[in-house]
Formats: sequence, structure tokens, C-alpha cells
Amino acid sequence: MMMYLWLSIALLLAVAAVFVLWPLRHRDTGGPTRDDLKAYSETNIGLYRVHLAELEEAKEAGRLSEEEFQQLKLEQERALLEDEEQLRKAEQSVAFANVGPKFLGVVCVAILLASVVLYQQLGSSQDVRLLNMQHEKARLDWQDMQAQQAPDPQRAKDLIEAMEARLQQRPNNLQYRFLVGRYSMSLGDYDRAIEAYEKVISVDPNSPRVLAELAQALFLRDDNQMTPRIAGLAESALAQDPQETTALGLAGINAFNQGDYQQAINFWRRAIEVMGPHAPSSQSLKVGIERAERELAGEGGSGTGSPLAGEEAAEAAISIRVALSERAEVGPDQWIFVYARTWEGSPMPLAITRIQASDLPATIVLDDTMAMTTSTALRDTEQVELVARASQTSTAAPKPGDWEGRFGPVRPLANDGTIDLTIDREITD
Repeated sequence: MMMYLWLSIALLLAVAAVFVLWPLRHRDTGGPTRDDLKAYSETNIGLYRVHLAELEEAKEAGRLSEEEFQQLKLEQERALLEDEEQLRKAEQSVAFANVGPKFLGVVCVAILLASVVLYQQLGSSQDVRLLNMQHEKARLDWQDMQAQQAPDPQRAKDLIEAMEARLQQRPNNLQYRFLVGRYSMSLGDYDRAIEAYEKVISVDPNSPRVLAELAQALFLRDDNQMTPRIAGLAESALAQDPQETTALGLAGINAFNQGDYQQAINFWRRAIEVMGPHAPSSQSLKVGIERAERELAGEGGSGTGSPLAGEEAAEAAISIRVALSERAEVGPDQWIFVYARTWEGSPMPLAITRIQASDLPATIVLDDTMAMTTSTALRDTEQVELVARASQTSTAAPKPGDWEGRFGPVRPLANDGTIDLTIDREITD
């Protein structure tokens, strides 16, 4: 697309240059040259001197009085000056005629270069490049998913980096800030996502989608713990758009945690109506509705825990003993993210938690109470890969210099005992 744009610009400039320069190429060149004008000037001066000598001779011979001599001399001088002025103007015309085409050629080149520079600074070439990157990422991600491979997270990282660079030039572009948040969420970099969403909210506080996604980012960063701020953001999103499904899901979780099971059911049923009963997220919400109904009937036990943690969720659990290799360069205050993701599928964690490196070795149980979103569940996945990553930046997104360990494939419903997972490999790219 960019190539076509630049080719079009070059073609239009070439056509404009032809219209400007072509008439000059065929201009009339039959006028006097610099040498001709110089010769005319010398001839005029010579004639003036001859006439002046004749006047002096006539005065000495008594044919002219002194007054007549001065009058005729003055007329000769004026005539010479007038001729010299005409010759000077003619010389300027000749000079412009010789320099004009070259000058205009230089001007055309300067305009071309200035146009390119100004377009790079003030135009939308970077926006076109970012749009192409998004299309290319979507195309390649789709190919990876068709081949049952995890999409390369580097594509999202490259887009985030390019968008943040563009935001240095156009800090008020809310669309790019929102996309930085969205792509950071896909990488598990919740802190960066939260920062991006909050900047959007500071300018547009009434966007229900951004309010809901900010609430979700905070919920995931805080290990699926509901807070007053998260509940308030979900409530604000629903006030703007009562059909905002992410906000409906979080509002249902908040109601469930407060023991208002009927309200939780109402929120989740509204979300299912919007998404459709066969959507992946709807299946997870149905589990929450079933548990809330059991709580209303007094069959739910203590009523604590995640609203998605029913009997099926309890069965889909994986016990992992996480330890550090002796050669792993990990500080005691670093966060260790432990999660399960689809085997040879999406890199998005199905269940995730974190502990500090100083607490290792430790045994961790991953189940659907630790799901990142209501649309993902361990119980619906046949095989998963287990990952433990020591993060240098307190985010789950992998970065060079992090240390990690992997194990798989594992069947979430197999209940094969505790699995040993050692953090022993440094991420280099």
C-alpha cells in the first residue's frame, strides 16, 4: 500500500514538472547574447566619444557658443545613459533566461524533498504502516491458528513498540492508546495495559468498552480478586452501555462475592443474551449461573470461592511443584508466574497465579478458579502446557533475560498427582 502511495506521488510530481519545465525547453532563443550586449555597449560609448569630440571641435572653431556646447553635451550624455539602462535590462533578461530552467529544476527537486519530509512529519505514512502491521499480524495469527500453532507474541510486541513511538508524535490518539492496552492484555502485561487504558479514560471517561477492559485488566493483575474500584468501573461501563458483556461478567462476579446470587444470575443471563447461548464465554457463564442457583437453593456449601468453581472446575485441577534451578539467575523479590495454556495452541493462559521467588520451592494447584477470563477453562481443554516464568518486570509477558520452565502436554482432568516443574531456561529473544 505504501509503495502504491509513493508511486502515485512521484507520478503526480513528474507530471507537474513536465508542465513547468517543458515550455522553457522550447522558449525563443533568438534574442541577443551577453557578447552582443557587450558589443552594443562598447559601440555606444565609442559613438558618444566621437560626438563629444565633434562638439568640442565646433566650439573651438567658433561654430558653437559655450552655452550651446553644454546643452548638446548634456543631451549626448543623457542618450548614452538611456542606452546603457536599456542594455542593463536586456542583460538581466538574458541572465534569467539562462538560469531560469536550472533554477526551476532545483525548485522542483526542493519541493519534492520538502514534500517527503513534511509528509513523514505531518502526514499519515506512519498510520498507514501501523495499519499494515495490524493486517499482517491478523493474517499470520490466523495462519498459525489454522496450523494449530501459538501465534508469535513478537508481532504484538512490535505493534506495541511502533504505536508507542507514534504516540510520542501524536499523544492524543486514543485509538492507539486503546490498542496498546488491548495488545498488552494479550501478552499478559497488565500493568502496561492498565496504564494505556487509564490514559484513554482520562480523556474519554465515558467509553464503556475502555471502562470494562480497564476493570478486566485490574481484575487479572490482582489475581482475580474483586475490588471496589473494579466493581465501580464495571458499574460505570454498564451505565453507559447496559449490554457491555465484559462489564456484565465482572458485575456478576461482584454480586456473587457479596452473596447477591440472584443479581449475579441476572447479570450473567443478560450477557448470554447479548453474546448468544453458544458463544464460548456463554458456556462459562452458565457454570456460574448453575453455581449461583445452587447457592440460592442452599446447596452450595459455604458459598465462597470463584463463581465459576463448581464440581467440574474442582476436577480440572493440576498440582505443580515449582522449583528454581541452581543456575537460574533469579532474585528473591522477583514474581514467579505459574500458568497453564493450551498445548500447541493460543499462548493466552487458561489459569494463572503468581508467587515470589523467595517462596520457592512451592506446590501450586491450578484450576478454573484462576481462569483469566470467563471464556477460558481448563476443563474444556484436552491437553495443556505448564509454564513457570521468573519475570524481571512483574508482568507475565516474556522478555529477554527472564527465566522459565515448561512441561507438557498435561491432561487437566487426569489428576496424575503433582508435576515437577523447574525454572532452568533463560529467555534470550
